[in-house]
Amino acid sequence: MPVAVIVAALSLGCLVAEGPAAVAQDGDAQPSAAETADPPAEAEGQPAGETVDDDPVGRELLAEYEKRRTTWAESMVTLRDAQIRFHNGGEETEEQYRQIVREQLTVARSRYDELLEQVVKMLQYNPNGGDFLKSFLAQTVAHRGHVDWYENLAKPVEMLEEFLSERVDSEFHSIAGRAQVVAGNFEQASRHLQLALQTEKPLDCDLRLLGTLDRLAAAWNAEQERLASDPDDLPLVEIETTRGKMLIELYEDQAPNTVANFIQLVDQGFYDELPFYQVVDHLFAMTGDPYGDGSGDSGHHIADEADHPDARSPLRGSLVMAKLPVPGDPQGRTVDDSASSQFMILLLPLELPAGKYTTFGRVIEGLPAVSYFTRLDPTKKTDKNEVKMPPDRILTAKVVRKRDHDYEVKYVEE
Repeated sequence: MPVAVIVAALSLGCLVAEGPAAVAQDGDAQPSAAETADPPAEAEGQPAGETVDDDPVGRELLAEYEKRRTTWAESMVTLRDAQIRFHNGGEETEEQYRQIVREQLTVARSRYDELLEQVVKMLQYNPNGGDFLKSFLAQTVAHRGHVDWYENLAKPVEMLEEFLSERVDSEFHSIAGRAQVVAGNFEQASRHLQLALQTEKPLDCDLRLLGTLDRLAAAWNAEQERLASDPDDLPLVEIETTRGKMLIELYEDQAPNTVANFIQLVDQGFYDELPFYQVVDHLFAMTGDPYGDGSGDSGHHIADEADHPDARSPLRGSLVMAKLPVPGDPQGRTVDDSASSQFMILLLPLELPAGKYTTFGRVIEGLPAVSYFTRLDPTKKTDKNEVKMPPDRILTAKVVRKRDHDYEVKYVEE
């Protein structure tokens, strides 16, 4: 049974307003109808007040749920009110309106995560707590799997599979497998991905993940050890995009020259207003090209640092330097030491050729914003009547923490 049908089968009673935002003509995010919808209605199957009168724990859980639902709904109302005011000629300028949208979408995503956490607690306490809670999980899993938003999704997919039993299909297992890979639960991921492939048209990402699962597990485990021992003074860069802000932590100890190059370009304002010109489902979001078609760079190239003995693993949210392709190479190989300004933010872990691609940082806050970037692939032909959406963009990038030394860059001799 497809995930969408599962939602209907559970007597859906609450609207999960976190769908992909529409995009204005210049690429700035606008709230969609789903994101500005009415707050969720009381759903059939929701435990009425009298059902928990003799259950103090249940009353407390339900009260906290209502509190979180209300605060999330308030952010939705703020978004919708701003939209109405702007389109009715309110006092906000267009830029002020867009700033409100970006800020409130970030707030709404955070509050929705808190609401999801509470729903999980309620179902853990009482698995028969009502179809409205299971509907909430089903809709959340379906949507987040669609947009590549996997944080805090591992437990919900486990619970949803238990509730639905045999009423799940390859689409559900695909989402569950990806969520478990991101969470580092590789035994569960393997089972889900194998079931996801039992369809006529399995997703490429499922084939890729299952085929590299053992190596991805080793990389994930090694990276957890590195993260646990990372110093607390690593450089930080804040990037504001058309979908909200991200905070980037840079791996200076393993990729010092790459980090110096990135920091220097940020300080110069190089990345401001650059588009995410290639965003591919279940793979990555690419930016750093001033021309916006994949052909541009900063005018300088730096050496690869992927052969560092403690090189970082490319996981979800990792920043990986892009390089020039070998002309006409059918295997898609790249030129050594040709990294410049372009980089990828990974939507899922990716096995890359050893020693070839430098992972130089990771998104530590705001990764859901990346999940909502408009999907674009300039390598694919556009149908004659197909409407091509404008890309999301970096609005501003700024360094918010450096170590106390100069960040001089060593360039490859041209």
